[in-house]
Amino acid sequence: MRYLRKIATFFLAAVILLTAAVPARAAAPEWQRKTTAIGRTDHAFVDHLNVPWPDTPTVDADTAFLVELNSGTVLYAKNAHKQMFPASITKIMTALVTIENVPLTDMLTLSHNSVTDLVWGGADPAGRFYEGQSFSVENGLYALCLDSVNTVGYALAEHISGSLQGFAALMNEKASAVGAVNTNFNNPHGLNDQTHLTTAHDMAKILWAAAENDLYRKIAGTAYYSFTDKAGTQINCKHGFKVFRSDLPEYDWRCVCGKTGYTSEAMYTRAVYATDGNLDLIAVVMHSDSSAIALSDVETLLNYGFNNFSLLPLPDYDAQDFVMTSATGRDILLTAGEMLESYPVPYLVPNAYAKVNWIPELISENGKLLARYSYGTLLTVTYPVWVDDPDAPEETTAAALPDVTGSTDTENGNATAVSTEDNGNEKGSGTARRVIVTIVLLVLLIIVLYILAEMVLRQRRRRRRKRR
Repeated sequence: MRYLRKIATFFLAAVILLTAAVPARAAAPEWQRKTTAIGRTDHAFVDHLNVPWPDTPTVDADTAFLVELNSGTVLYAKNAHKQMFPASITKIMTALVTIENVPLTDMLTLSHNSVTDLVWGGADPAGRFYEGQSFSVENGLYALCLDSVNTVGYALAEHISGSLQGFAALMNEKASAVGAVNTNFNNPHGLNDQTHLTTAHDMAKILWAAAENDLYRKIAGTAYYSFTDKAGTQINCKHGFKVFRSDLPEYDWRCVCGKTGYTSEAMYTRAVYATDGNLDLIAVVMHSDSSAIALSDVETLLNYGFNNFSLLPLPDYDAQDFVMTSATGRDILLTAGEMLESYPVPYLVPNAYAKVNWIPELISENGKLLARYSYGTLLTVTYPVWVDDPDAPEETTAAALPDVTGSTDTENGNATAVSTEDNGNEKGSGTARRVIVTIVLLVLLIIVLYILAEMVLRQRRRRRRKRR
């Protein structure tokens, strides 16, 4: 009976150990995961229309990327697919994965490793964060996104996945899902690591996904934030990206959310989402020589996009543009059906081309009347039309609507921006957790077998002694 008690006690301890090793956590509430779509829904990057392009700006960063989100048009790319060290713009992904996986109300406690297991330069210089300190995940996210606290990033990874490796797996799964094809995250903070790499192109994809999360957009665009930890100590945070702080000369009202980064190997990195109410831009610069140069590069890219381009509105059918004259000299207006071409997103054009007028033209194809608007030789918009004249004989008053929906055709002067990549498929997020559970169970099984063997051997020894 004593042995049964020991075995039962051991298994109870094993269950406790397993629970501690792989902590159960509640799913993030639905409101926390709420998103607002920005730009085209497929998140595709496309080439621009074949028109003369404004002179490209001078950017000093080794790699850079600028994209307009409504059209998906890439406005500027410099070594955009070259893998680089991201530094703390890594925390864009860290914050997004956290928001999608745990409630803001969870309490976050800083472990010994989260405070000490950081490469040189990774600790909070103000000394505000220490082992055993507790505060909510929400407050931790503000410290992560504004003050770029590496310790908090480490602690969030442990809280969500039990280890940095498990959390990195979640980060990489999310990166693949949003189309970041040349990215490998190996930690939640971005400190120097030779295998922790991404590209300017991929960071634009990641920030696009993050910016659509309402909570991330709010947190990562906040200039100042204060909170109190569990011990009652007040911690003040301020955004490291000066474009968000209205009391500074670097403030840019167009900037919505973003992140700065720096390590000795990554140098200065920046990623920002900005809008002027018409265009939505994401600018990324990596490996700039100084903070001032990185800031200047971001400003140069945003100004280039906002000052030189416009979204091209498609023409609405206007009956006054297409008038037929009857035999009696009376004007007859034409009635139109739905637009034949399908334009899923707006087109982006240089400002000079946004002022070009659409030219109306009445044509006949296969005995059917069509009203066509032409935008130079670049685009055409076509409507099926018919004569709506009650005085005319019935058989001549209307042409049957075309039985096809129509499509853009470059041979007919149309142009369609073509996506340069496929969207990644969403993967399951529980792989790392299952691996950890399996390893822990195997270790526990070995320990159980060892203890049982020891107990059997001890019992045999005792029986031998009694016989003697």
